[in-house]
Amino acid sequence: MLKKLFLVIGLIIVCGAYCFIALPNLDIVKAKRDPVICAFDASHANLKEASIQGWAQLKSTKVDQDELLPTLKDAATQLVPDAVLTCTTTSGPRVQGFTLEGSSGQDISFYGIIQSSKDLKGKVTTYLLLSLTEKGKDKNITNWKRKLEKIFADLHARPNISTYLTGTIEQKLTQHQKEALIAKMFAEAQAKKIEGISNQNLVSFSGYSRKIKENVKVKDYKLNLNAAVSYNEVERKTYVLLGSPLLNGEY
Repeated sequence: MLKKLFLVIGLIIVCGAYCFIALPNLDIVKAKRDPVICAFDASHANLKEASIQGWAQLKSTKVDQDELLPTLKDAATQLVPDAVLTCTTTSGPRVQGFTLEGSSGQDISFYGIIQSSKDLKGKVTTYLLLSLTEKGKDKNITNWKRKLEKIFADLHARPNISTYLTGTIEQKLTQHQKEALIAKMFAEAQAKKIEGISNQNLVSFSGYSRKIKENVKVKDYKLNLNAAVSYNEVERKTYVLLGSPLLNGEY
């Protein structure tokens, strides 16, 4: 009887230890998610699309003129290996560039451009921009962000990365409700409101969160989270937009 009791106690201890290891703390799992995505989730809006964009000036010594298109193609392959892309060439006396755009399946679209220009003194400047959009999902954003950072790091460049999330709510919100919704998203990202506008048609606030790495400096302060909420009379839906560091102004 005593042996059976010890056996049962042993099994309980082993199972308890296994559950502790196998079932991760929800806060830890949450912490691993992109804080911008977590902030958007707090709005409970239906996600329409998620976009991410990275761009940087490349060191001309690292990218030869003959390597412009191969460099762009390699970046596209790393991001969307199965995409069907169309190439457009830009050529002039002092400008050379290429654009790749297309889609991967029905939900993912890609746009990339690399352009090199030479000023009157012969100085060459090269820029690379990569943009991806996913309809109805945000599952690729974090992975794309890591890949963008690696692509630019391999080119010895430090990218400017922006994330945009667009969603809708099937009802019209009051001005106060719009403000409360943005406050909820900012609280999720632990962001402090810096500036904004608020009226019956549009509520848009910008702020700063230590949890978000990217930021832009405006006057004497940093910004890295921008939310806007407005009502679309035609669709009869409230649009929720969240961008980091800032929205692109299309709201």
